[in-house]
Amino acid sequence: MTGLEAHCPSSGAPLSDESVFPDQDGRSLRFSTSAWASRGGGRLTNGERVSSQQALTGCFTRWHQTHHDDPDPGLYRTAATALRKLKSRPEGKTWNIYVWRALHTHLSRRGHSVDWMHAHSELVCPNCHGQLVWRPTPRGRRPFCGQDCQNGDPVDDTIEARVETVCHQAFEEHVDIEVASSD
Repeated sequence: MTGLEAHCPSSGAPLSDESVFPDQDGRSLRFSTSAWASRGGGRLTNGERVSSQQALTGCFTRWHQTHHDDPDPGLYRTAATALRKLKSRPEGKTWNIYVWRALHTHLSRRGHSVDWMHAHSELVCPNCHGQLVWRPTPRGRRPFCGQDCQNGDPVDDTIEARVETVCHQAFEEHVDIEVASSD
């Protein structure tokens, strides 16, 4: 993921607060705080749109423990199994945000309390990855691309369709997703 929840896309480890080495566009990059990265592995990044199954599994466990005092090994196994299915799709390059929302839906439908997951995912424009702005419409508050790449059209239907497709392809279930305002 990128933004506040940026992590190493390979290991899922948090990124350093310190920025180093500018990339070709002049942006400073951060490094993974994992032990593996400290031994010379890892890569410089500010987070990526697509992360490995291992990275998302690690993030799931770490973030769950920031919200709950007691570890839940059964939930972690269920999430890891679901992430394996979500990441084994032939396309394999599905953005983290759609995988994360599909995982939330899958776990929630199985009775797990996972609303905390929304604190670790920021919806972005499905076309340009830009920030969303929420505006009132006759259908209620809806998300629009903050860069206006959609010429003023809301993007919630596109986001919902992508999450529903990811769920269906991984779990062969039909689900209805609704993008709700975070306000």
